[in-house]
Amino acid sequence: MKRRHMFACLATLLVIPALSAQTSSGKGTVVAPHTPMHVPIIGFNSELLARVKSAPFSLRASTEREVILADGTCRKGRNEVAVYRDSAGRVRIEQPQTLPVDRRPMLFTVTIADPVAGYKYRFDAMQEAEGGKLISDTSTPVVIRTAWAAPTPEPRVPSRVTCDQANLRPTDPDVTVSMECLGREMMEGVSADGRRVKHVYAGDGHSVTQVAEIWFSPELGIDMLRKDDDPRKGAYTTRVESLNRSEPDAALFVPPPGYEIVDAHEQKAR
Repeated sequence: MKRRHMFACLATLLVIPALSAQTSSGKGTVVAPHTPMHVPIIGFNSELLARVKSAPFSLRASTEREVILADGTCRKGRNEVAVYRDSAGRVRIEQPQTLPVDRRPMLFTVTIADPVAGYKYRFDAMQEAEGGKLISDTSTPVVIRTAWAAPTPEPRVPSRVTCDQANLRPTDPDVTVSMECLGREMMEGVSADGRRVKHVYAGDGHSVTQVAEIWFSPELGIDMLRKDDDPRKGAYTTRVESLNRSEPDAALFVPPPGYEIVDAHEQKAR
């Protein structure tokens, strides 16, 4: 299945923001879609990131997805995310909602997890210009605030990478799990431990194999690179593309000026 993704998708390319359709004739025809493909960002959870203290960073990461449909159509898409964490464990994640088609403003969802204040914030914003700052997307912008029990700090992040097969005990008897350690590599200036985990799901007369390759940084508590290949969902590659270890601006971790703060329970009652 991995080779199928690798070679079948070479016949066409769907690049965000430029969306195009391409057709060919003959055996092995591959057609690019006319509509954007949803590409979720994998591996960045604000609550888990907030557990780590004294390890600040600013990063940008991307997820690329390839899907081969039953008729041979190849679909490819890409999404990006910006993530910030300060030494107190406060986290900010900026994720696009829309694709920059026809030069329309990019819309973002911003999530802030503040273990110091005990709140999570969520609001929408748009990019002022290409590469510019995020500003309000409406005349009456709102920040949704949710009370949040701060997680227990982890002064030192243990590596999630282990080759102990005893830890791989699926509860489903029809699932077989195996793991291979890939050693340690330097990525964006930090060390990452690699592993490849394979899940084989038995079925009626056939099986499905899901493979995940994960390179985890024990120092930062994040996946620097993750590759997931599942014939049911497609192939995903999430990688950290830039990493800055300096302390982010404190203004990133508070609701922006001009926004009305509304508690989540009040917002539901409106």
